[in-house]
This record gives sequence, C-alpha cells and structure tokens, in this order.
Amino acid sequence: MAVSPRRRDIVMTATTPKKSPTKPPIRPAPALKTVGQLIRSKGEMVKVYVGASRTCWDLHENVICGKSEFFEKGFRGGFAEGFSKTMHLEEDDPAVFELFVDWLYGPPPSFCTKAHDKKESWRHLLRWYGLEVFADKIGVEGLAGWGRSEYEECVSLITHYRPQAEEVVFVYEMCPETSMFRNHLVEKAMNAYLGWGFEDFEYWGEMMACNASFAEDVGRKLKRHMELKDGECFKPQCSAHKDKPEQKKFGLISGR
Repeated sequence: MAVSPRRRDIVMTATTPKKSPTKPPIRPAPALKTVGQLIRSKGEMVKVYVGASRTCWDLHENVICGKSEFFEKGFRGGFAEGFSKTMHLEEDDPAVFELFVDWLYGPPPSFCTKAHDKKESWRHLLRWYGLEVFADKIGVEGLAGWGRSEYEECVSLITHYRPQAEEVVFVYEMCPETSMFRNHLVEKAMNAYLGWGFEDFEYWGEMMACNASFAEDVGRKLKRHMELKDGECFKPQCSAHKDKPEQKKFGLISGR
C-alpha cells in the first residue's frame, strides 16, 4: 500500500529527533586591568565633589569606572555627569572617600601602626564603619573587605577595648544588616559584661538603651552562652563559667 505524501510528512515529523537549541558560546570574562594599565590607556580625568564642604578629587575616569559599576554608570551611562565629567556626593564623608581613593590607587599603607587612646578609640573606628557603608553604596566588596581588615588591626591595638553606644548606633542604623561589625560589637560588649570585676552598670544601661536590635542580639547571644557547660566555654575570662582568677601576691624574699 502506497503512503500518501501527507502521511509521509507526519511520519517523518514524528520520527525525526528535534535538534536542541544552539547554546551561545561561553566567552571568558575580560581580564581585569591593573591601575597602571588603566592610567596608561587613553582616558579623561573626572572631578568628584564630596560632602557639604565640596572637597574635590581629580581622578582618572578609567580607574574609577574600572573599579566601580556605580561610577561606570554615572560617568558613562548617558547621565549629566557623563557630559560634565563631574559628580557630586553631598551626603558622603570626605574622610571616607579619601580612604576609597587610597584603596583605588593602592595598595594603600596600613593606617594602624601604633596603639590608640582607649577613650577616643571609637572615633577612630567610625571611619571603617563609614567605609563599609560607602562600599555597599558603590557595590565594591573588595573595598569593604580591605576596610574590615584595617578595622581588625585597629581593634587589636586598643588595650581593653569595649564598644561605645555611638559605635552601636552608627553600625545598626547605617551599615548593612549583614555587616560583620554587628556581631563584633555584640561579642565585645558581652565579653566586657562577663569579665570578672565588671561593675560599670551605667555603661551597660547606656549600651542596652541605645538600640533595640542591638539589645536583642546581645540578650539572645548572652542567653545561649549562659546555657553552655563550664567545659564548653572558651573565653579567657567568664564570670559565668570560670573561677575568679587569684590575684598574684608579691612579697620580699629574704636574701635578695
């Protein structure tokens, strides 16, 4: 029996395997250029005015746009800044932006090379909190990571550091909710409270009253710590799990 042309078309359609759609070729990510390469390549200079003081920086367009999509869109995205080659960041801190410029043309030197005054340490640390806010704004994780490293170095040089309410307010109200500074402030405040000899309850009351979310985080973490067994606590000093350290007695030794 002969197969009609219509029947043959149906059979061919049913039995012929369908071709999978052609996938677009995978293109390798463009190689990141060094600052030296970006400066050497042909490009313009741009002006960035920061803060109410309108502090001005003249920067290489290739460098700042090559490191940040925020500035790439601003200077090369068809906005007014792209034609004037000028940008105004009135709400940002010139001191923080200067840290960004140091990092931009880095590697920057370490800013913490000596011990800080404990009473004023929190003022020194505010710029690193501010840098994380700025890094989040312009979408540069590498800048935030560098700031966190410098912050840790600063804290390590502060004798008997304990956070202040001003730090908590800034971090909890300005920094991203995922900021590691939150956990760090909670941990340091709890360590101060659990230490033998802690009697500054005026300080503790101020800390717990400065931000509700911070107080909640401290309370939650403190409760979990109090539920640990003695052998599970690894804090050097902890009035909840460890005996009070004996004070060393010094006396005259005969014959010396």
